[in-house]
Parts: sequence; C-alpha cells; structure tokens
Amino acid sequence: MKNRLREMMEKGSCVFGTFLGTPDPSVAELLGHAGFDYLILDMEHGPLDTVTAENLMRAADASDTVPVVRVTQNNPSLILRALDSGALGVVVPQVNNYESAVNVGEASKYGPDGFRGMALGTRATKYGIMGKDEYLAFAKEEPLVIVQCETQESVDNLEEIVTAPFIDMIFIGPTDLSQSMGYPADIDHPKVQKTIHEIVQITKEAGLYVGIFVRTIEEAKHWADKGVQFIALGGDKGFLFRACKEAVTELAKINQ
Repeated sequence: MKNRLREMMEKGSCVFGTFLGTPDPSVAELLGHAGFDYLILDMEHGPLDTVTAENLMRAADASDTVPVVRVTQNNPSLILRALDSGALGVVVPQVNNYESAVNVGEASKYGPDGFRGMALGTRATKYGIMGKDEYLAFAKEEPLVIVQCETQESVDNLEEIVTAPFIDMIFIGPTDLSQSMGYPADIDHPKVQKTIHEIVQITKEAGLYVGIFVRTIEEAKHWADKGVQFIALGGDKGFLFRACKEAVTELAKINQ
C-alpha cells in the first residue's frame, strides 16, 4: 500500500487539498468526489473528535482522497490515535524548537526509530488483515509526518527543526505566523511575506517538502511556482459560504 501524496510529490508534482471541519462524512465524500488530492481533518480548530475523524477517513477513502489529520497539540497519544485510525499524514501545530520536532518524529514511528505504541488490530492494519511485515514497512515509510511553522520562535529555530529525524514536511500557517510577528491576520504584510519566503527556502534546502495554507487560487499558483508542493486551499465552510452567497446575490437581482 502506497501513499499517493508521497508518490506524487516525489515525482515533482503539487498536491492540492483543503481543510475539513464539518463532522459529517457526506461532506468529506463530496470534497473527495470534487477531486481534491487530500483532506486535512482539522481537530485543532473545530468540533472533530477521534471517533468522528475515523468516520471521516472512511468517507475520504470511499471517495478516493487521502485523509490527513491535524491533531490539537504535540502529544504522542494524539499522534498515535490519528495514525492508528488510518491517517496517511499527521499535522502537528505549534512545533517551535528542535526538541519538539524530535518528539513528533519519534511519536510517529515504531521502534527502533521511535516510541509509537504498537497495536496490530487497528483500522490502519485493516483490523489485522495486513501481515505484520507489510504493515510495519508501510508504517515506517508511507504516512507523512508534518510539523507546522507558525510562530516567530519556530522561524528562529527552523534551521534546527528541519534536521529533526523522521520529519517529512514543514507546513506554514500564515495567519498564526502573522499574529506571532505582531501583524495579526495581516498575511500580506511585507515582513510576513518575506518571512514565509525564507521558510520555504530553508525547508527546501534541507530536502524537506513544504506545505502552506492559501486563501485563493492566485496564492496557490504563486507558492507552487516557489516550489511548495503541498497546498491547502481554504476549508469546507468557506467553499459552502461563497457558493451560497454568490447564488443568493444573483437571485436577489431578480427582484430589482
């Protein structure tokens, strides 16, 4: 079993996804059928719990999109549960120094590489149907281990963070970064943009993948041109609001 996202990025392609915070599997299916490469099931911001996230993973699998989970914090138990449930990537927020990044990497791997607790009857193993050797090889190589760079502290320590073992990607959170830099929600501030470009450069030079949250297609194109390969455009609620708002605006013209 291969992680399609990893395969695509290894070949130099960009992968495109979106954040999902609605705890209804039909929304995950819809987004998957729309053609996104992956969905980030967002447990950090929103009501998703472990049981709900696992059901959303089933819906993602059914619609041929890759489930990635953003956990609430850098906690080995939360990382373990996301991977045991079948996530093919785990995103960990607020990773601000080398030691924190090491914890993420080791919590994501079985021994001797790390200290992830081992269970061979989870959903990730197809409830034990996968052979031990097959599953252990998969768990070692395929799930993406992603840490977020979203604070000034993480930027200051980035050259050390990117050397932490078993980390595959630095994911940039522009909104939190802007807040940490003293420009809350002003993602377009020149100093914020300059810093994001520096993060991209440092990460790529270290041989890791770069991910970023974007608000528009134009931003997606910009960062793809800069070598960012994992691009998350908006979220499910934003897509729904914009589509509805556009329809209501056009309908209102009928009465004019």
